[in-house]
Amino acid sequence: MAIFTRRALQRVIKENERFLSADQVSRKVRILNDPDPSNDWIATEWELVVLNVFSHLGKVEHEPASPGTTRPDMHFTPHGAGKPVAIEIVVVSDRGLHKENPFELLVEELTRRTLALNSRGIKGSFILNVAPRTLNVFRGSEPMRLKLPKVSRIPSAIFNRNFSNFISEIVRKPRDQHTYMVKDPETEVTIAFSPQLKGLSAGHVAFTLAHSLRRNPVARALFRKAKKLKQCGLPGPYGIVLCDGGCDMLAAPPTWSTFSLKEVVGDFLRQNTSVGFVLLVRICPQRPFSPSALAIQIESELHRGARWPEMEPDISACLAQMEGLFPRPHKTAVNARLHLDWHRRVGLWNEGDSLFGGLKVSDNKVSISARTILELLEGRHTTSKLSKAYDFDRWNPFAHNLKSGRAIVSAKIERSELSEDDDEWLTFEFGEPDPAISAFKVPDAHDSPSKSQ
Repeated sequence: MAIFTRRALQRVIKENERFLSADQVSRKVRILNDPDPSNDWIATEWELVVLNVFSHLGKVEHEPASPGTTRPDMHFTPHGAGKPVAIEIVVVSDRGLHKENPFELLVEELTRRTLALNSRGIKGSFILNVAPRTLNVFRGSEPMRLKLPKVSRIPSAIFNRNFSNFISEIVRKPRDQHTYMVKDPETEVTIAFSPQLKGLSAGHVAFTLAHSLRRNPVARALFRKAKKLKQCGLPGPYGIVLCDGGCDMLAAPPTWSTFSLKEVVGDFLRQNTSVGFVLLVRICPQRPFSPSALAIQIESELHRGARWPEMEPDISACLAQMEGLFPRPHKTAVNARLHLDWHRRVGLWNEGDSLFGGLKVSDNKVSISARTILELLEGRHTTSKLSKAYDFDRWNPFAHNLKSGRAIVSAKIERSELSEDDDEWLTFEFGEPDPAISAFKVPDAHDSPSKSQ
């Protein structure tokens, strides 16, 4: 789908039929197949995968009936153990913080409103800077916020008549530097134009780190799930699996003014003694870093609560095995969200990534995306589009072999480097010069048949 490949998710869905009801499977598949942006596709993806991993380690019941008012995501009994544990799965991201600080929307709108300048021959760079609401931050202070208006007020507050005058001045004097500033009680934005540079650069202070132990995405998610577990009425201790949905706190080291992830989770566990563990599952660069498609991996981190000893040793043994049971991740959570948003916009929702644009060339073999060739034959791609994507005007290995008189002698499908990838390589092997597509030649001595005596 996005974090994991579509083929990996389909396998997980099939395996989960062993313990999910038909209605549960249908609901989750319906979410994954629906491009409506109100759906949380990343959360559904993680939930399916985490349930699948636990199912290989014991008995899993998803949303089981309980004596209380809520149903936990999972009732898990390890293989060979008699005591089950109620577990919640939560995916944490910075989406809420980005809505409160609509910087990305501001960048998109600035890009859209200045794009026409290129067509008028005006070259230069825009530099965008947004000030924070306060510089008085420390451990325990209010969360950092940017000095931006609500989304609905951005057009009138920033992209108003004064901004139009700013653009007009750039058109009138394109070789000069220009500056536009909006400063009022709720907004402080500076946009500068420099003819000496290119592109767009934008900056702001970080607003996704934890200056507060409780007022941050991780703490809010954990406290919400702890409340749900307590209301289910099942006996504790409980567990929470915290999954990476694109949250800076899960990866960024703390600064002098922020709390670490360990401190935030530790504070939560002290306040919620019925939770025996919090298991963090995140996507990290491979160590040592590899430039290949396998450069990211799943990493887990266990945080133990006061009632953890009651769960030992069976749960501990299960959690220690989990990392090796996850499908290999295909993207980070942030890139996965961007990927899904793009696929939704261009109408390719039910398609995973292809190897389009990639080639592998050796002396007598050329490998290209199998899906790309299928789409070419179907009519989605044109030869001119492929020529541009593969830079065939500079050098085309297929044309090179054809001009050399080398015909295709075999074609076969080969798996890509990433397990369960959503595309394969179609590898063509070329033979020696073939008289069917090349000039006749005088046979070499070793080509000539023996003369009869």
